[in-house]
Amino acid sequence: MVQMLHYHSWNADGITKEKITKMMHHWKDSDLIFIQETKLPAKDERMIADFLKQQYGYDSIFHPSIQWKSDPSKWGYGVCVFYKHVRVQLRMLRSSNPNLPLDPERLMMVKVNCDLLDKEILFFNIYFPAQNTSRISRSAEQQKWLTTINVLCRQHADEHCIWLGDFNMQKLKPGKQADIRSKLFGQLQKIIKKHGFRNVADKLWQPNVFTRHAPHDSNKVNHITSTLDYVITSKSIQELNQTCVPLYDMDLSLSDHINIKCSNKIATLLDFSMPFLKRVVLSPPTIVRKDFVELKCNRCGYKPTAGKAAQGNLRKHDAKCTGPKETVCPDCNIEYGNPGNLARHIQMGLCAASAYETICSDCGMDFNSFHNLKIHRGMKTCCKDRNPVPVCLKCNKNYGNMGALATHKKYGC
Repeated sequence: MVQMLHYHSWNADGITKEKITKMMHHWKDSDLIFIQETKLPAKDERMIADFLKQQYGYDSIFHPSIQWKSDPSKWGYGVCVFYKHVRVQLRMLRSSNPNLPLDPERLMMVKVNCDLLDKEILFFNIYFPAQNTSRISRSAEQQKWLTTINVLCRQHADEHCIWLGDFNMQKLKPGKQADIRSKLFGQLQKIIKKHGFRNVADKLWQPNVFTRHAPHDSNKVNHITSTLDYVITSKSIQELNQTCVPLYDMDLSLSDHINIKCSNKIATLLDFSMPFLKRVVLSPPTIVRKDFVELKCNRCGYKPTAGKAAQGNLRKHDAKCTGPKETVCPDCNIEYGNPGNLARHIQMGLCAASAYETICSDCGMDFNSFHNLKIHRGMKTCCKDRNPVPVCLKCNKNYGNMGALATHKKYGC
């Protein structure tokens, strides 16, 4: 049994033996490891459980992932806990309210018995629904989950209780406009404050802390984007000494979320309880990107302009792409990058190597390009309606325009 409880929270974006092996040096002293987004088919859960027990001595409890309807080969969601040195019991979540979501692939409740406190600690491992603009019902789903959190916090406010996981919401940053994530964060804060709970991250972390990173259009760095993962404790847990630190030295290629290391122990004169702790200052590192993938159409080589809409533009292009398109002028052999530029080059008659007509057959003037000749012929004052060909009848020389011919005649042929 333990006098100090060590636990971790991590959105794994899919659990594998390789990921567990790479993460285990962060978890080696941990009593509890809470994972979100296991994305495991049911047949693989036993394999992972046996691997954990045989290699590292951890027992495990899984709440199953769900199979995608659009692609049966893929699985989503799923939460689990790995544990040793403590006794863990799975608690089933039930409600008589049919509108109260308690989906096991998103929420797990376990009772942990250890020597740290006089009674068990309830842990809620949650994967809150992320914002998905393609789903009209997502906003209503998020509000129902906030109701679930409210109900469970009210029911367990007087117990030793810890919420942790991926909440998919973040505090509004200074100078920024409110969005769906910041609005959800404000609603969550009101709920937990009403029942005496406290967001440990909001208490202990400076604003420069991040728990989630994401790719950027640049191929140089991964820009830090958001804080989405939190630890929330009941009033009795706040009387303990608390640590809660994101580990930036982990292999960030394993997931776009940062592993968070936490611990609790009895507060002393040297190890203060949470209300008296100072905020932790952590400087986000510059993350060099080694896995930059250039957006490009595999059929015709089209590359969308870099920006937030790049992926969307590529998807639109893929929907109507018919294959490779000619981009090299057959006359001058110059590469024009895309079919549009080549078409413009040909239509305007700018190719020096092609035999485009550039001389007006009516007035004999050379307009240097077929495009300029078309404009000349389209004008209402075109020379074909009013002027003869500017050719001297004596020397049979074409002077290009009637003004030049008049000058020639004036000074003698």
